[in-house]
Amino acid sequence: MGILRTLPLLLSLSATCAFAQTKVTHAVFGSASDGSPVEVFTLTTQDLTVRVISFGAHVISIKAPDSKGHRDDVVLGYDKREGE
Repeated sequence: MGILRTLPLLLSLSATCAFAQTKVTHAVFGSASDGSPVEVFTLTTQDLTVRVISFGAHVISIKAPDSKGHRDDVVLGYDKREGE
């Protein structure tokens, strides 16, 4: 169920990077209060790394370069599901 909610977001993000080579990976992030697994999907291009969890399709991280090329996370939030 979580992946079905997250899939449209992942497709739209990868479509915006159509000309860049995009790598998509996923892993277990934690579990919801009902015990169902929460997965994290990571989309990586040459310039950006975006991490989205299947729990409400929350964007938990976007690492982007600044004007000097230093990559840093520009999303405010928690590193773990338990922090919410």
